[in-house]
Amino acid sequence: MTNNINTFQFMLENRKVIIEKINENGSVPKAWDQLRKKLPEGVKIIKYNTFKGYVKSLNVINNILNEKDEFLRTMQKLSEEVEKIRQEKNELEIKLVRLGKIIRRI
Repeated sequence: MTNNINTFQFMLENRKVIIEKINENGSVPKAWDQLRKKLPEGVKIIKYNTFKGYVKSLNVINNILNEKDEFLRTMQKLSEEVEKIRQEKNELEIKLVRLGKIIRRI
């Protein structure tokens, strides 16, 4: 079990490189050959058949993590917009108070 965890953990940590090579090559065997050169430490932990079996799971997890990253970017943008709107609201409140003081003098 620990070996499987280490194998999949390695694939998760290197998911972007692995997915990129699979997409570039259009096949798992060709990607495997390139990854053996690019990630030689992976060959020590992962056998080809294990790699091939985990690729579908890695793709699903990669898609989920990409959606999560997109969600977090959207949340960050919204948070920045909310902060900007708060600042504008505070500025408008200050202007409203000043205007109220001017009107009272008239």
